[in-house]
Amino acid sequence: MIKSMVCDRCIKVVRDQLNDLNLPFIKVELGKIHFKRDLQSAELKALGKELIQEGFEILNEKELKIVEGVKFVVLSEVRGYSNRTANDSYSTVLSDELKVNYSKISKLFTQVEGKSIERFIILQKIERAKELMTYGELAMSEIAYEMNYSSPQHLSKQFKQVTGLSPTEFKEMASREKLDNT
Repeated sequence: MIKSMVCDRCIKVVRDQLNDLNLPFIKVELGKIHFKRDLQSAELKALGKELIQEGFEILNEKELKIVEGVKFVVLSEVRGYSNRTANDSYSTVLSDELKVNYSKISKLFTQVEGKSIERFIILQKIERAKELMTYGELAMSEIAYEMNYSSPQHLSKQFKQVTGLSPTEFKEMASREKLDNT
């Protein structure tokens, strides 16, 4: 896997390098290259050398598993599938679950995903809040409590920062869409 491919220009640069090296690939997408076959050691080394010159690097399977592990743990936490208490920080939970120092996890995740773990957590929490608001079964205070926010105001502030809408505006918009679709 290649790190730091975060735009179409990056994909083009990587695709050009693959073509220049005559490496058999199926497709290049953000953060990934799909090869037609496993690369030989010399091919992988040549690719790594070329990509480093362009500001990229090849990640190994262990590093990829760490990034995927972060996503899994965060999603489990946000959805309430874990046994974490409100006192446990995400950094502690991630380090414990993945058996890796948090600073390494954080640096690797940011390199691969182009956003910090903290930003990823916020985005996932807001998506979950939107889902819960759409169901209409819980009050904002209950949603905030369920998602370990310090207060409904804190959730509302983050919600507005991420979506550009207040929770009330979001609920009204969701209600109007339901009416329009019936």
